[in-house]
This record gives sequence, C-alpha cells and structure tokens, in this order.
Amino acid sequence: MKVTFHEPFTEKLNCREWELEIKTRIPVKRLLEIMAEQHPYFNTIRDEFIEIYPYGGMLLLNKRNIARIDDYIDNTDSVEVIPPIMGG
Repeated sequence: MKVTFHEPFTEKLNCREWELEIKTRIPVKRLLEIMAEQHPYFNTIRDEFIEIYPYGGMLLLNKRNIARIDDYIDNTDSVEVIPPIMGG
C-alpha cells in the first residue's frame, strides 16, 4: 500500500511517501495506529484524526474519496494524507 503525504506532513516526516505491506483488509483506524507506530509524529496527531475528524481526518482513498475511520483498505489501495482544508 502506498501512503502519500502532503505539507506539513512531509516536512515533519522528512519524506513524501511510505510503502506499507498490508496482508489483510484493515480499517482506516488501524492504518492510523500503524502510522503512529512507524513515526512518533503521528502519535501526537493520531487522536486528533480519530476524535476531531470523524471521517478519518483528511485521508484521500484512491485519489477519489475521503476515507472514513471505519472504511476498510487493503494492499491495493493508495492513501493520501492531506491537511484539513477550509472552504467558503
């Protein structure tokens, strides 16, 4: 699975994407936990993604849909982590 990051995440992580091997389908919430295990920065924002943004924050699934925390993903999916945005 490819996880792509956008600013400010790329600056904090010092990378633009991760490749993760997911053996079975998992909920997006589990992906956030895996990300927190991989990098300490996500420990600080994981709860914010889960609690404040009920739809999983701004996680774009397969370049089409905003992923919800309870959506399931697998190794063929791609996820983009984008900062929260505002519209008018």
